[in-house]
Amino acid sequence: SIVKKILFKYLHSITENKRIQNILTEQKESADSAGWLCYRLHSLIRLSKQNKKYVTLFSHKELFEIHEKIRILTNTYEKKYMDDGLIVSFDGETWMDSIPRSGKNIEIQCLFAQHYNLLITLGNHDAIEKKENLLNNIRKQFFKGNVLADNLNDPLIRPNIFIAYYLLPELLTPVEWEQCFDTSLPLLWQGWGGLSTIDTTHHLYNPHSTGQNSISYH
Repeated sequence: SIVKKILFKYLHSITENKRIQNILTEQKESADSAGWLCYRLHSLIRLSKQNKKYVTLFSHKELFEIHEKIRILTNTYEKKYMDDGLIVSFDGETWMDSIPRSGKNIEIQCLFAQHYNLLITLGNHDAIEKKENLLNNIRKQFFKGNVLADNLNDPLIRPNIFIAYYLLPELLTPVEWEQCFDTSLPLLWQGWGGLSTIDTTHHLYNPHSTGQNSISYH
């Protein structure tokens, strides 16, 4: 019930642009927050169904409200942010907000697929074909050989493919995912057990963090 309360707070905070603010008291909007909201709502609804608490945790009125808000949200994204079957975001809108990273980003596509997953679970059959079209577009444009591109305008290796796998494992086969991980992981791995945000062999990579500026972001 606590999770539900938090999620409804964000559901009711959707702006006129059909985005969610990075911080609810500020005006800066996020390209990925709506997808995470859909992912978490979907997870909670599925969990409640499995535990037979579906009706008690969500009223029919609440489920209808979720469906309508996400349906309108998704339609706006398709009209306003979709280009050639993929979602466009702008600098400062993804979680990598200090990096110039506008265009079509892999995790943003996988997050948008969560809109369709939620709508499908809520009985929206139109979302089934839309999701399949999105997955086909992602595969066609992002997956090249043993690499799942991070950004279609930028060939740099980044760790967002792991977010993509977490969100949308059905995007590729297990073998294809393993090939992508084998290509990317050696270039991102840090000896202390974490990942860099950029290929460690790239000239932009900085091994020392000051915690103060984007030069040492990696």
